[in-house]
Amino acid sequence: MAADHGQRGVTMAQPGLQEKLYHALRDDFLAGAFPAGTKINLRRYTRRYSASMTPVREAAFRLVGEQLFEPHPQSGFRIYLPAAAELHALYAWNGQHLLAALHGTHPSVLHDILRPFRAQKSGDVQSCYDDTVGLGLVTRAGELFRAIGMATGNKEYALRIEAANHRLHYLRLAETRLFKDYARELDRLVKGDNNDVENNVRRRILTYHRRRIEQVGPILQLAQSSGQP
Repeated sequence: MAADHGQRGVTMAQPGLQEKLYHALRDDFLAGAFPAGTKINLRRYTRRYSASMTPVREAAFRLVGEQLFEPHPQSGFRIYLPAAAELHALYAWNGQHLLAALHGTHPSVLHDILRPFRAQKSGDVQSCYDDTVGLGLVTRAGELFRAIGMATGNKEYALRIEAANHRLHYLRLAETRLFKDYARELDRLVKGDNNDVENNVRRRILTYHRRRIEQVGPILQLAQSSGQP
């Protein structure tokens, strides 16, 4: 009986470990820690958390399900980058979803959620790309879009936008290298308007996504080259 009780304790502890490993992998993904195309070193997580490879792989497979990781051709995992047609569709879907969220948001609420973003200017990204600056700008873009989803009062909008933020994360890092006015572009998205705030933001959201749809090829090329020496 004692042995059975001990085994049950180990089983109950395992989900907590798997959750820690999942969040560790996802946090490192969002920190831009995994170069594109490069096999992710899962052994590092077994050492850090004194875990076997099995729960680490299970955590990685969760990220495969979220389309953040994919199997590496030589076994293991690497970050997932979409094909051109898929990225085109993802940009279009994200833009349409944000427009739907804006349509369901009262103008006064939209004013309120944009206010803190207007208060923090992004500055500018110069031709000399800085990883830290780029990551900060991408994080700010994701937070803005998620806030638009939250403003609807329907958490499903925010959940779907957050999932798209994660899937687009490494592509947006590439965008900061392609679009040297990326920071100013974010500032324009939240620019203060006293009249017709919804239509003004809608127009800017459309312009933002149309620009990316037109540059899918260069964005993917830059994202894929991030893993090359």
